This record gives sequence, C-alpha cells and structure tokens, in this order.
Amino acid sequence: MVSVEVDGLDEVVRKLEALSKEYPDDAEDILKDNAKNFRKELVRNMRSKIKRSHQSKKSLRKVGSYKIYPVRGYGSGKEIDISATARHFHLFEHGHNQTNRAGTKVIGHVEGRKVMKSTAEEYNDKFPKVVESSVNRLLKKENLI
Repeated sequence: MVSVEVDGLDEVVRKLEALSKEYPDDAEDILKDNAKNFRKELVRNMRSKIKRSHQSKKSLRKVGSYKIYPVRGYGSGKEIDISATARHFHLFEHGHNQTNRAGTKVIGHVEGRKVMKSTAEEYNDKFPKVVESSVNRLLKKENLI
C-alpha cells in the first residue's frame, strides 16, 4: 500500500468551503443583475418592434412594464421570474384574432411578435459566459486560481 501526503490540501479545502458558503449570495446577485439586463434587452427589442410615439402607463416599451420577482430556490436550483405587467402583453407576444368593433365577427388574425421568446434565445448564449466570469472572479477572490 502506498501513502501519499499533499502539503497545503487543507488550505485548498478550507478555501473551497468558504467559496461554497459565499456562492449562494453571489448567485442571487448574478441572477438579479442578469434579470435586469434581460429586461433592458427586452425593452430594447420591444422598441424596435413597436413603432409608436405615444406611450401609455402600461406601454411594453418601458422598463417599468416588466416586473422582476425575488429569487426562489436553494443551492444550484435558484431561479428568478420576469413578467409583463401590461394586460395586453400576451396578445402582442402570441397573437390574437382581430374582430369588428362590436366583437361579433372575426376579421383576421394578428400574428404574435414573439419578442420575449427571441430575447430569451439571444440571452441563452450570453448567460453561461457571464456566470463563468463571475465564478472565475470568485475563485480569484479566494486565491484559488
């Protein structure tokens, strides 16, 4: 039987434990920051799709029209939700039937713009890079790399 002893392993284990304790707070911060950035991207994409000068209180072209909920979950299962506060968002996103003024006859169908879906697909490419850089920052902070 061969016995191997590594000097400094206790220090690395201690640093990894400190990192794992610090990670949940940083994970929440990363999620919150990315939710805010996603909301900004979504509004930017909405402004390019909606060509109107008039803005109502519940306009989809405003950052305040999208609510970011608190972070939920534990450990690696943390998540954050973003939803539109405007009641007509689902009509714009998914499409709807267009009716006459009386609402008795269907005139046509308005296709959905799928802005939330396309913005989420764009952000799926960016998110792993942001998380990787945040983890690297944490590792450097604990002098592990």
